[in-house]
Amino acid sequence: MPVKSTTAAKKKAPAALPPVSEKLNLEFEVFDPPQKTVRGYITASDTIKGTKRRVAHAFLLPEGESVLSLDSFGAKLTPAELTRRAEIFLLFAAKLKDLDASR
Repeated sequence: MPVKSTTAAKKKAPAALPPVSEKLNLEFEVFDPPQKTVRGYITASDTIKGTKRRVAHAFLLPEGESVLSLDSFGAKLTPAELTRRAEIFLLFAAKLKDLDASR
């Protein structure tokens, strides 16, 4: 007859997520003068399981709308991580709009 353990398996508490900020999560540069067809770039990153990874990127164009991409890497996110990612995307969108308006 199998013996059941009386002690419950202890789960590690999830590590606190670092705060979202322009300084920590965004990198951007506007070239002066523009380089051929690109005026600059903006990149958003997030720390996923201890590794900093790009989650969005956009090229700033001299004319027209910026060309952007959202990166997908198959990570499973908790609700807290999903909320954090949404905050990073909102920060990215606001900065992209600001950089586009500064042409």
